Amino acid sequence: MEQLKPYLKLLQKHHFWVVSALAVITAVVVWTTATASIEEETARNRSLVDGKFQAVKSIEPTPPNDKFKAAVLTRADELKQKVFQAWQALYNRQVGLFRWPEVVRGMETLGENQDIPTSWRENYNNLVVESEWQRLFEVLDVVRPKPIDPDASEEQRTDEYQGTVVWDENARKALVDRYRSASTPSDVKMRVTQEDLWIFESLFRMIRNLNAQATDPSDAVIKRIDALDIGRYAMAEAMRDPGKIDVRATGQGMAQGGGMGSMGSQNSMNVSESDLLSFRYLDAQGKPLEASGNKVNHPFAAFRQMFVRMKVLVNQDSIPDVLAACANNDLPIEVKQVRIWFYGAPNLSTSGGGSMGGGSMGGGVPGGGMAGPGGMPGSGAMPGAGPGGMPGSGGMGSNVGGIGSAAGPAGGRSGALADMKPDDAILEIRGIIYLYNPPDITKLDPQSIVVQERSFGLAFGGSLGAGGGAGGAAGAGAGMPGMAGPGGMAGPGGTMPGMPGAGMPMPGGS
Repeated sequence: MEQLKPYLKLLQKHHFWVVSALAVITAVVVWTTATASIEEETARNRSLVDGKFQAVKSIEPTPPNDKFKAAVLTRADELKQKVFQAWQALYNRQVGLFRWPEVVRGMETLGENQDIPTSWRENYNNLVVESEWQRLFEVLDVVRPKPIDPDASEEQRTDEYQGTVVWDENARKALVDRYRSASTPSDVKMRVTQEDLWIFESLFRMIRNLNAQATDPSDAVIKRIDALDIGRYAMAEAMRDPGKIDVRATGQGMAQGGGMGSMGSQNSMNVSESDLLSFRYLDAQGKPLEASGNKVNHPFAAFRQMFVRMKVLVNQDSIPDVLAACANNDLPIEVKQVRIWFYGAPNLSTSGGGSMGGGSMGGGVPGGGMAGPGGMPGSGAMPGAGPGGMPGSGGMGSNVGGIGSAAGPAGGRSGALADMKPDDAILEIRGIIYLYNPPDITKLDPQSIVVQERSFGLAFGGSLGAGGGAGGAAGAGAGMPGMAGPGGMAGPGGTMPGMPGAGMPMPGGS
């Protein structure tokens, strides 16, 4: 024991270092033992997870449930059939209009791109164009002198008129002259002319139906036409006068700038044969489509879209009826912009001519048409000669007017029949008219059946000014392949999505 005392004293003296060494050794042993078990557990878990991944990868990429796949395909086919039925119904509403005149009835047997015999084109220009327009003016029931009985004495002959709507004779003549050709028209010119005749007939029938209970303009819904045009001609006028919000202070007139009475000739836009199809139709955003030769790449398989503008004198109470008639027309019109001038607006002529301040509403009511989002380029310009210009037109400035836009009163007694009364208003409608193509279910691609939204708002250049708002949309924005768009079969956002123009539109301004 005595022999151990020196060692014990040494151990006591250096016990800190001894204990520290033992602690380090113990920690190493414990750590080694613990990590060995963790590594084993990690390896087991990794093997389990890898096995699960391999099991998932072994599953085929096709749906595992054949019944689910069949149900999805069945629903897609049902939806495709419903869209096709809607397309067919809308086409059937207007196919009765798409008849060629008897003189050139053979056109109905020609394909869209087949050459038209020269004799047919000559006969169409010489025998059809003017006579068709005169027939359409009778469909419209435009105010015109009553036929004079050749057997009546001088005293029995009176200056009497018949018809329910006044339209300036010079404006009507300009419209007819636009479609007459000095020489044999081209294939494109003949087809474009006839398509325009169908559209105008649809518009004229709509007005005639609105005036069905009238005996003369004084009790008609639409009493007078100040402007009525389609396509690039209507767009030119709309972009020249985009409209804006104007809150008028007491005693002040409407905002100045491009009065309606200061337009140039009513048909001064000269369009070459090669440009007939350019800027005639609209794309999915409501912008003008440029043609490639004699071909236009329409964005939708079901229909073509054209811009339409009308400016008429109406009874104020009948404005909703006019908007509803546009939506329910055989060629449906999606109303995009509504502008109203009430009786008593400064600088507003009550007899159809005169001056209107550029784009403001009168009668102390703030507002103007309200265009929706999207639409035409910022300054209302089309590709071409400067702001607002079309190729070759030298611009859409003050010398380009739509038919009837510069029309004064119809003249004499017939014009007095449609003078503006306190309960009347000038109503301007700008929108999109739809021409449905023959239904073809093979053009409905199942892969493109997706819900999509689009806007047909037309921003006709310039600014809406302070307080400008978004334009009206016609119903829900659900879309279908090749026929996406607002509206439905029955009304706003109706039961059949994607077929535009078949429901009552909700204009963005009033």
